[in-house]
Amino acid sequence: MAQERLAEAPEPGGSPDEAEGQEPAGPVAQPDQPLFVIGEGADCYHVVASASPMDPPGWHHTRCTWHYGLTEGVRRLREPPEGVPLCSRGCGGKRRNRAAQGTGG
Repeated sequence: MAQERLAEAPEPGGSPDEAEGQEPAGPVAQPDQPLFVIGEGADCYHVVASASPMDPPGWHHTRCTWHYGLTEGVRRLREPPEGVPLCSRGCGGKRRNRAAQGTGG
């Protein structure tokens, strides 16, 4: 019985997906959950950190901690918007060098 289980185990150093010639699975968002959000008239978009339909909207927030769930005029998106930069306050966009701009920091 134990020998049968050993025979079924994948080779060391590889995942079962790699053994089948498939790419390893990455994180998968649920079909009804947004991946990005942008506020009405905003100059950047944000990466969603929490948007579970099991949580109340007041708990929905982005990586930069913006609680957008109850904000009016927010667009919830599956793809990043074209021509709009990513938030630089914690969502992963490039941060501005405040010292170089003479604003301190």
